[in-house]
Amino acid sequence: MISITTKPIIADSLSSVQSVNPQPDGSVTLTINSNGDVLSVQPDGSFQTRPKGTAGPWEKGYVNGNVIVFHSGSSDYPASFVFGFFQDNE
Repeated sequence: MISITTKPIIADSLSSVQSVNPQPDGSVTLTINSNGDVLSVQPDGSFQTRPKGTAGPWEKGYVNGNVIVFHSGSSDYPASFVFGFFQDNE
């Protein structure tokens, strides 16, 4: 299941991801601002930030082609969130 949320999202930050950070288990985290904060997808489907270096289950996504998939991991809200990334060739 792929969900689209109407909850508040840090959309401006997501449109300018600072870096994709590989993790030892094959997942990645996304640095989303100049402070080094990472995206955190909560079990209820909301989006938050966590301090630089945080890599818990809500901060990890998995690369699949040109998208990164985050799983909420909650039985109450078993959704996945997909963020696409495309290279700007200008």
